[in-house]
Amino acid sequence: MADTTIISSQTTIEGTLSGDGSVEVEGRIIGPIRLGDTLTVQPGGYIEGAIEAREIIIHGEARGALTARERLILSPSARVVATLSAPTLGMQDGAQLSGEVDMALDAPAATTPTTRSAPVATSS
Repeated sequence: MADTTIISSQTTIEGTLSGDGSVEVEGRIIGPIRLGDTLTVQPGGYIEGAIEAREIIIHGEARGALTARERLILSPSARVVATLSAPTLGMQDGAQLSGEVDMALDAPAATTPTTRSAPVATSS
């Protein structure tokens, strides 16, 4: 199991954060984040930017574009203004979301409805 890096509540990072492991944010990160494992934003934590990780769990605040390769979870204390993209999304009662959600489906949706014409019988 990979080690987890903790960004403490007294820490602000402005810039790019990347790595293979997991990160737990109690402070603030402003800038892109790309992780091989899990990003967890704790209550009081704040992230802003383009975020990509295997799993994203939000208990605090997030703004930007959040892309999870496996799943994205918004807890009851989550406050999110973002575009979310994940194959699995969990949004618990109390979570607040303003934005868009994209969940890839196995089959593409039809863009236009299919209609068929049938001959109409007429009486003479």
